[in-house]
Amino acid sequence: MGNDIKVVQEKLGHSSRQITSDTYTSVLPELLRAEAESTLSVVPREVSYGVHQALKIPESAFRDGLAVVYAHAASYGDLWAVRALLRHDGELLGEI
Repeated sequence: MGNDIKVVQEKLGHSSRQITSDTYTSVLPELLRAEAESTLSVVPREVSYGVHQALKIPESAFRDGLAVVYAHAASYGDLWAVRALLRHDGELLGEI
């Protein structure tokens, strides 16, 4: 929780910082996993959207099966616009 390990050690009555550190760092991965799962539970898995211009990535954009695109997003109240380009100043590939 951001407390100094020495303060925690003294409050818990452990004989050394190492004991406190070993005890609580062993449970941290499980606590972090639980926190991540809790956060993900409120994130919607599917979001409906309308396609204004279908995304078409040309073959020339691919290198070893991967394509890098620039994405620009902007919010307009409850609406979001997302645009994809091959270069930051390039031609628009698509928009949702």
